[in-house]
This record gives sequence, structure tokens and C-alpha cells, in this order.
Amino acid sequence: MVTGASATQAISGFGFALIAVPLLSLFIEPQTAVVLATVVGAFSSTFQAITDRRYAQRNLVQRLAVTAYIGMPFGLIVFLVVSESVLRFIVGVVVLIAAVALMRGFSIAHTNKKIDWIMGWASGVLATSTSTNGPPLVFLLQAKKLNPESFRASINVVFSLTSFGAILLFAVTGNITRDDFAGIGISIPMLLLGLAIGFKVRTRINAEQFRILVFALLIGSALSALVAAVVA
Repeated sequence: MVTGASATQAISGFGFALIAVPLLSLFIEPQTAVVLATVVGAFSSTFQAITDRRYAQRNLVQRLAVTAYIGMPFGLIVFLVVSESVLRFIVGVVVLIAAVALMRGFSIAHTNKKIDWIMGWASGVLATSTSTNGPPLVFLLQAKKLNPESFRASINVVFSLTSFGAILLFAVTGNITRDDFAGIGISIPMLLLGLAIGFKVRTRINAEQFRILVFALLIGSALSALVAAVVA
């Protein structure tokens, strides 16, 4: 599951936690799955951020990273207090609406910075509450019509910068255990394999295929969240 999740992120720029968390939750506690996906996902995002950094939209990345950090403490409160099923249902509905809006041609001007702050903050909240902080960023970057290279680079730089803040918050609140480190150690080789596969595949995907893949992942993540909320 880690191999598939990391390959997906290498191809599309996101999707690691969207795939890994639901699958990991079948075998371990949901909160443990969130922590494990956050830590392992940080390695994947950082590797891709460094590899593709020349394509990143720096000013946009800075705004998103700063506001994500502002949102993280709120997300941690949600992580500790709010019912996971309720949160996943809300996330699923919102992501599904966003996916439909994008498919119908919704766009955001590059000069519109207010929405950058909002989506960055929402990403931070989701980072520490569900580990699925991608949807707000995907919605924003797709609505701004970024090309695949800029999309992947920008979103992974944000993921990399913010994942370490999320890990720190989990650590200081005692939500990272020795068992988590064992899981991380086992996952890293599988993650590297997935990255190698993903980097090879993405060179064969054009802009339109990339766009379809992004929509498919958004809709898939929304449905996954809704199903998880219902069966929880």
C-alpha cells in the first residue's frame, strides 16, 4: 500500500495520505494511521520537492506554507476532540463538491491571494486532523491552471515544509510511539520503490491525462472518506 501510494504521489503530486490512511486504518488504529502516513509521507514529499524545486511557484508556496502552519494547531484540536467519522464525512462532501466545480471549469485568478490564505489554512487543519491535507491545495492549484510540472513541484514543497510542523505537533503531544518508528522503518524501502515507479511513469503522461488523473483522485478520495465515515 505504501508503494502504491508513493507511486501515485510521484505521478500526480499528491495522493499519498489519501490512499495510505484508509488502507492502513484497516489494520491499525485510525489515529496511528494518520501519524504514520504523515511521517512517511514527509519523506516522499521532501524528495519530490528537492527534485522538482525549479518548477515551484515560490510566492504561492510561501503563502500556503505560512497559513498551513496557522491552521495546524486547530487541526490538532480536531484530531483530539472531534469524531473521526463526522470529520471524514465533512471532508468527503467538500472534496466531492470541489471536484465537480473543477470539472465544470471553475478557475481562480493568479492575482487572487485571499483564496490562497484560506486554502492554505484549511490544508493545515487537515494535516494534523486527518493527514489528508492535499484536497484544498489540489483545488487551488488546479483552479489556477498550473501545468503538471508546476503543480507537482509547488504542492510537494508545501507538503514538505508543513509535514515537519505536523510531525513536531504529534511528537510534543505524545502521539508518536515506538511502534510508529518500527512502522516507519518498514515503510521507507517500499516508499522508495514506489517513487522509482512513479517517476518513470509520469514522463509518459501528458497534460490532459494528468488533469483526468487529478480529478479521478479527488473523486476517489471523496468517496473513500464518505465510505469510511459511514462504516466507522
